[in-house]
Amino acid sequence: AIKGAQCYDRAHVWTYEASIFQKTELGKAWLFFSDSYIERFKFKWWFHVAPVAKVVMKGEVQERILDREFATFPMQTKIWTDKFMENKVDCKPIQKYSDYSKHPNEDDCYIMKSSPWFWQPKDIEALEKSGAEKRDYIPWEIAHAYRYGFGLLISVRPVNQ
Repeated sequence: AIKGAQCYDRAHVWTYEASIFQKTELGKAWLFFSDSYIERFKFKWWFHVAPVAKVVMKGEVQERILDREFATFPMQTKIWTDKFMENKVDCKPIQKYSDYSKHPNEDDCYIMKSSPWFWQPKDIEALEKSGAEKRDYIPWEIAHAYRYGFGLLISVRPVNQ
């Protein structure tokens, strides 16, 4: 990644490449930080996102976070959140964006899972507000993510053409 690259650009490229090159559909894990947590710990972000994979471990399906910027191995969700949570609290699982946006200080952190096609928080917010479900990668978003996440200028064709 390049200096100043955003997590949402990296995560978008990583999930896109998994779908194109490995024919694997990953999801995304969104970690939202409360205003009070940000203030208390002088934390620099209001959210972080990384790809999430479903893997079979000892006969059962488990999720692992694939955050190559912060670890060289697939992580259990709690190990991942602990990398960012100074106080090592359990982050509250949420189903929709407003569970965070309308309650930004009830918990220190919130975790939400989504499909891989959601690029930025505005996408998961739009899903809730208008039902704008994304069902594929949008070429200009992928090109933007490569450029600003990795410094690569590429041309992206629509996936299903």
